[in-house]
Amino acid sequence: MTKFVHVRHHTWDGAVRPTGGHTIAYEYDPDTRVAAYAVAHCSHKDHYNKKIGRAVSSGRLNKNASTVAVSEGDRIADAIIKWCFPQAKKRT
Repeated sequence: MTKFVHVRHHTWDGAVRPTGGHTIAYEYDPDTRVAAYAVAHCSHKDHYNKKIGRAVSSGRLNKNASTVAVSEGDRIADAIIKWCFPQAKKRT
């Protein structure tokens, strides 16, 4: 089953920007503890659209997925975000 994570850009005061962002599609295999994922990037010039992001990232997942090992105790989405965006702050 494909799941999605939406990563948005924020202003300095914490508000979500209407433009730019990323959508990550992933599928996790608990037997091997490996997640296959693909990312769709929205330009900072374009308004972010979850529906388009899901379509693009799931298409990339089916064609050319990357993989990441998920450590025990890590949330799957956090492991993927940490791998894709090492400068990102940890989600709470």
